[in-house]
This record gives sequence, C-alpha cells and structure tokens, in this order.
Amino acid sequence: MVDLENEMIAYTPEELIQIAEREFAWVDGELKRAARDMGLGDDWRAALEKVKEDHVEPGQQPALIRDLALEASRYVQEHNLVTVPPLAADLWLLRMSSAETQKVNAYFLGGEDIHVPFPTDTMSQEEKLQSLRSNNRHFARATVFHELVPGHHLQHYWRDRSNQHRDLFSTPFWVEGWALWWEFHLWDLKFIATPEDRIGALSGAPTGARGSSFR
Repeated sequence: MVDLENEMIAYTPEELIQIAEREFAWVDGELKRAARDMGLGDDWRAALEKVKEDHVEPGQQPALIRDLALEASRYVQEHNLVTVPPLAADLWLLRMSSAETQKVNAYFLGGEDIHVPFPTDTMSQEEKLQSLRSNNRHFARATVFHELVPGHHLQHYWRDRSNQHRDLFSTPFWVEGWALWWEFHLWDLKFIATPEDRIGALSGAPTGARGSSFR
C-alpha cells in the first residue's frame, strides 16, 4: 500500500487485480473477434501466427516506420485531438537497433526518437527470422504512435516546455499512462481498424491498444 501511495495510485492491490481480470477478459474477446474476422474462428493464436508473417522486405523497415509515424501525426491533427507544434511533428530521429540491443529488447523504443529493430547482417538466420516476425507491419502500427506522436515524443516535448517542476513527481505510471491513454482512444476511434492490425495491437507488441500494454 505504501508503494502504491508513493506512485499516486488510488487503488488497493485487490482492486488492481479486479481491473486486470476485467481487461484480460476484454482482450480475449477482442482477440477472438479479430480471428473470426480473419476467417479463423476463435483461434486467435492462428491469427497471430499469420500476422507475424506479414512483414516488409529487408531494407524497407525505415520507410514503413516513417509512413506510420506521419500517418498518426496527421490523423491526430486533422481530427483536432491534440496540439502538435510543428517542431514536435518534424523533429524526431529514427535509429536502427543493433543486433546486441535486440538481444535484450526485440521491439521498439522511443521518446525523443524511435529505435527500430530489424534484422542485421551479423544475426544468424534464425535471429533474422525472429526479428522479422516480431516487428511485422501490424505490430509496428500500434507501436509507432505510442513512441512518437501522439505518444512519448509529444509527451516529452511538452514536459520539457511546460511546468517543468512536474518532472520531480514523474512515475512510470504517468509516463506509460500517457501513451496507453492514446492507445485506448485511437482504438475507440477505429484508427486501428483491420483485424490484422487489431491482432497486432492486442497481442504482439509490448505496446498497443488495450491488450498488450496490460499483458
């Protein structure tokens, strides 16, 4: 209870478990719904395996991430969902993750820039295949906007420019809570629309829609 209070979380452990169980049930239902929409019945594991095989060709991952980032930024601006200053929209970097980095984090990292995992020439064939599967089109779609705009990149932009004293009270729950809120909101707005994208958001990536962030 002291740890929860220190993180400014107004729930008991029992209440948090109830919330988690409710979210698990929601995720399982949505996974099955997406699998049915893909013609695979309730077999969401088969749907997940199919989604993992839909990746770009070697060398094309940076272009995919760029396009996904620009799409999300345009969407929130065109729908007047949040203020995105031109500097925040334009000033971010894309870095490719090394083979060594992918051994400890096989997915995306982001904030002021975005670190993109994909096969490198120093990987074994098995490692290359796993990197392709883990960072397919549909996992990436939910991850990119979580890391850049309107996610952590925009969050960090405003944090550095507005009420900077609040950084003294920052917690992991606030940092990830911002990006998670956008995952909920964009899911509800049908920004993640196809069953393949929904499967990717729910199950594959470390972030994305309601599911994977809770899982």
